[in-house]
Amino acid sequence: VVICGDIAVYEPGPARPTGGAGAVALLIGPNAPLVFENKLRSSHFEDVYDFYKPDLNCEYPYVDGKLSNECYLRAVDHCYQGYSSKFQQLFGKEISIDSGDCNHFLLHQPYTKLVQKSFARYLYNDFLSTRNLEKYPTLEEFRNISAQDSYSNRDLEKECMRLADRGYQQQVFPYTYAGRQLGNSYTGSLWFALLCLIAESAESNNGFIGDRALMFSYGSGLAATMFSCIIDGSLKEQAEKCDLYNRIENRREATAEEFTETLEKRRLSHLPENDENAFVGSGDASNIPPGAFYLTSVDEKKRRVYERSPVMSQQEFNVATAAGGSLRSYHTSCRSCNISVRKFSNSSHLNGIRLAQKSLRKLVR
Repeated sequence: VVICGDIAVYEPGPARPTGGAGAVALLIGPNAPLVFENKLRSSHFEDVYDFYKPDLNCEYPYVDGKLSNECYLRAVDHCYQGYSSKFQQLFGKEISIDSGDCNHFLLHQPYTKLVQKSFARYLYNDFLSTRNLEKYPTLEEFRNISAQDSYSNRDLEKECMRLADRGYQQQVFPYTYAGRQLGNSYTGSLWFALLCLIAESAESNNGFIGDRALMFSYGSGLAATMFSCIIDGSLKEQAEKCDLYNRIENRREATAEEFTETLEKRRLSHLPENDENAFVGSGDASNIPPGAFYLTSVDEKKRRVYERSPVMSQQEFNVATAAGGSLRSYHTSCRSCNISVRKFSNSSHLNGIRLAQKSLRKLVR
């Protein structure tokens, strides 16, 4: 099991609205409907200060926005060129965004416009590598500019985006939905795109079976990898269990003031030697998913206290535990049925709760 999660918050300013919250869990193993192609992978690394967190008392990053965008696009170029080279070695033919060899394009999504620009860079790299001079005639004037100059050439950017727009709308944009709704979740970003593909597969006629998805992962500093997976079986089970679209639609809307207040409270809790700013949660678990653990407080000695939201409603929980007796004031986790139960004072009471749990397991199943 791989958990992809991160802290994606910014100080007040233009970058703050791009920050998001989300985590993705992946089960890796044999006989899966998504198969990664081990021989098709290309990575790129640089030592660059485009985005970093040097202050351990603050979660906010230092960001050079212009440099970070350039680093991202440069990583796209290097990874796509490396992937294309390996693809040609393996299959004996060139790959391009319109060759039909890749059906879906999933990218790390800091913000949606950067994803669109990156797909346009795929097309620009296809143009530079093609021997067909008639394929992209409007790009010929940009053929001999340097790679460095190409990142800041607005005319080139606009033309590539125009030429790539149809492919972008069909093969990229549908998978940016979660990122557009949730913001940039950093580590989870690419995998939310994959969840969108899984959700979309349920709406397609053939479930995308046999299709290839090209995936680009990026982390500032920087490290990036491009790889691909083949949809080798039905994704219906994954789509139903994830229920992505409904879960996104069922979120509670918060005001900008609530968001700002929450982040300020979080910022103050990280200040050193400031007991007055010890983190205290809101105590309202109504927005916490059933069965999830959540942080309720961090005291002046940085000790963290967690609680768990009930797997079922309080009324259902009360019925399930009615066979008990006098309750102590502390809880324990029942591993067999994943509900929060209270410890009882003697064995007869414990036998009672076990009977309730046995009945509850039948309900859960």
